[in-house]
Amino acid sequence: MLKKLKNVCVNRKPEIACLGKLFIRLGLGVVFIMAGWVKLNALGMVNPYFESMFGLPHLGTLVALIEFFGGILLIVGYQTTVTGILLSIIMVVATLKVHFSGGFPEYQFTLVLALTTLGIAMIGPGRYSVEKCLCDKKC
Repeated sequence: MLKKLKNVCVNRKPEIACLGKLFIRLGLGVVFIMAGWVKLNALGMVNPYFESMFGLPHLGTLVALIEFFGGILLIVGYQTTVTGILLSIIMVVATLKVHFSGGFPEYQFTLVLALTTLGIAMIGPGRYSVEKCLCDKKC
């Protein structure tokens, strides 16, 4: 049993790696869709909050739209480099500006989201994606 598990873990096939990328994109996508949806449904509170922090009146709307549609793009695997970078920037700012002062338990989730979205931006969406279908990219 352990030998079989070791064989799966050490000698990964490209199909398994692509499935891993798909699962990561699905998980991230759902999180960002929900985060964006919550903000979009509370713009009356979100925009003043973002304006008080950054001085930009409609930044909350922009962040909500990037999170919501970025989540969709991650799930389908399209424009993952740009989407991953944008979402990573949002999460780094959220980590440093909002959550960092609360210590690690407060900022660990946004830090993981920042690093994971940056990772997806770097490695690409994988075989099971719209990008693969349109551009015939390798996994």
